[in-house]
Amino acid sequence: MSEQQETRRTPWPANLLVAVVVTLLVACGRAPEVSPDPSQAGERVLPATADKQVSCTQVNPHPVAMNIADKYNASYDDVMAWFCGGQSFEDILLALETHDLTQVPVEELLESARQSGWDQTWLELGLIEDADQ
Repeated sequence: MSEQQETRRTPWPANLLVAVVVTLLVACGRAPEVSPDPSQAGERVLPATADKQVSCTQVNPHPVAMNIADKYNASYDDVMAWFCGGQSFEDILLALETHDLTQVPVEELLESARQSGWDQTWLELGLIEDADQ
């Protein structure tokens, strides 16, 4: 990347990056519990009832999802439903942190970021300034 391109690039808001890094580091420090049922490996299951935990990985409960849910006072089932629906844990973290700043619904933030990226989403919400101006 050229020097001119680097100076025009808008950095992510620092508090969002810190939240992502800290949560992922904490989560990676835990030993995951592997599901005893090998038939569930790779299966994507969304919550059917409030008492049923979501599982789309061999790890259940998933330590990263547990940490995200705990840190943001979110439902573990919601976090896993977003993850099982194709969202990365990083995007879920960014959506929850952005929600805390803006009160925009998490699902709306995830969809906006999927369509146009986080930089554009934050620009539209007024969290960052346009680097081209």
